[in-house]
Amino acid sequence: MKHKCKGIKTKTNKNMKEYNLSEVVEHVAIECDVPKAIVHKNLKAAFAAFAANLPLAEKQRIEIAGLGVFKLVKHREKVWKLAGKTGVTPAHFTVEFAPHPAFIQLANDNLKDPNELVITK
Repeated sequence: MKHKCKGIKTKTNKNMKEYNLSEVVEHVAIECDVPKAIVHKNLKAAFAAFAANLPLAEKQRIEIAGLGVFKLVKHREKVWKLAGKTGVTPAHFTVEFAPHPAFIQLANDNLKDPNELVITK
């Protein structure tokens, strides 16, 4: 199934639009007719809950129906050399997100420009 989604980060999409929290808050506040301060407080609380519970969750993943899966991924320590110097990137965690098909469909349904980026999952 092909999906259209503007702003999806791919190796070939260097002109990706990134949204910061303020932009998301403004959009949700307008769509839901709720004051920005309340939206901001709720989103920050939700993100804090994800961050606090992700390491404790079964298989270190949190699935939100209709949105997608957040997964904690451990990366091992790496030793590297550059220009004759050796460095170490310590072991660390990153968070991966895999969108739910319904979320992708919602994004596609909201596209206005038929020439926007087409991606496949």
